[in-house]
Amino acid sequence: MTAKKARRPGATETFSVSVDPETKRALRALADREFDGNLSALVTDFAEEARRRMPAGEYLCMHRAPKLAGAAADELEAAIDREVAVARKRRKRKRAADIQCRAPGPLTRVETVQFPRTTTQRRSR
Repeated sequence: MTAKKARRPGATETFSVSVDPETKRALRALADREFDGNLSALVTDFAEEARRRMPAGEYLCMHRAPKLAGAAADELEAAIDREVAVARKRRKRKRAADIQCRAPGPLTRVETVQFPRTTTQRRSR
């Protein structure tokens, strides 16, 4: 007698999906790479993405936005990716060593403070 594989915790339901062999291989490869072979976890991840996209679709319908054709959708996604990349470049934070500090007291001179890999001017008041 063989032991049954333990089910993962939580309430689950089993359902059947029919796909072509090439799709099955792709899904299995993705599950192996991303979810340690757990195809159910892959489907759950797809469902979370669908739940995220549904409100966006409802918003677009509510505002009567036209559905985009394949090429237009790809173009829009590329434009968004470019904007995100530009925003990431702009958001670089300065290191604490790069910030100019004012020392308390009268403004008498500007002194240079040497930090590793950078030189910062320090102004005193």
